[in-house]
Parts: sequence; C-alpha cells; structure tokens
Amino acid sequence: MKSFADRIGGILTAPLATLRDAAGEGRGATDVALLIGFKLVAGSTQELAAALSRGIDTGVVSGLMAAISVLAQVLPDVVAILVGGILLSLLAPGGKGARDRALDLAAYAWIPYLTVELAEALAFTLRHRPPSPLVDNIFFTVAIGWSLAIWLCALVVLRHRREATS
Repeated sequence: MKSFADRIGGILTAPLATLRDAAGEGRGATDVALLIGFKLVAGSTQELAAALSRGIDTGVVSGLMAAISVLAQVLPDVVAILVGGILLSLLAPGGKGARDRALDLAAYAWIPYLTVELAEALAFTLRHRPPSPLVDNIFFTVAIGWSLAIWLCALVVLRHRREATS
C-alpha cells in the first residue's frame, strides 16, 4: 500500500497507474478530505480563530454559526467531488463497489485543482498582490482542465476494471 504522499504525488505525475492502484484501496475520499482540511486551515486560520473567539465571547451558537460560514468555503470542492463521483458511477456502472470506487477516484481527480489553486495562492502571496482577473481565469481554466483530464483517466480505469471483471 502506498503512502499518502505517494498517492497524492502519483495523481499529479502518473495518474493512470495511481488510479489503477487507488481503485482497489478506497482511500481517495479520505486523502482528499485531508487536503481540503489543510486548505481550510491554511487559508482560513484567522476566520476559524475568530469563530472560536466569538463562541467564547457571545455563546456557542454564535461561534458555531461563524464556524459554519468558514466551513462553507470548501463547499464548492465537496460538491465538485460528489458530482464527479455521481457522473463516474453513472458512466461506469457496476454495483455498489463501483460506486464507492467512483467517489474515491472522483476525489483524486480533484487533486490537480487543489494543487493549481495552492500554486496560485503561493505565487501571489509572494508577490504581495492579488492576480488580475485574466490571470485568475487562466489558473482556474488550467485547474479545471487538469482535473477533468484526471477524471477522464478515472473513467477509463473504472470501465477497464468493469470489462476485466465481466
């Protein structure tokens, strides 16, 4: 079984081989949930601390509402992974096991998006200014395109596994 770093790095460097291995392991959703958690903590530490402080100062409900608004920042990532998993399971059917693998592989397909998003954030943090709308759109297009390519690889892996078991 590969390490977390091998699985994440493998998606970026050798996606087909990594997805073939990952299809049997069932760790994609967990791995990507960790990455999304890291993204949330790295990008929203001040907001999370403010929510905690608010909960201490004004009450648990107020703090919880503030924390939920911070957690909502990763909702687009979660929705994209779920939609990708649903589409994979529809296009490469094969029972409950295939649906579970589809969600894991769809989660892995989101890694390039998270990687490009991180690279953009680091690059423009170092420059001490936000990207222009054009540059931001270029990064977004690259991120979505790369993730779509990995998603298509996941579809190939699931279809191949289905044909191999038939």
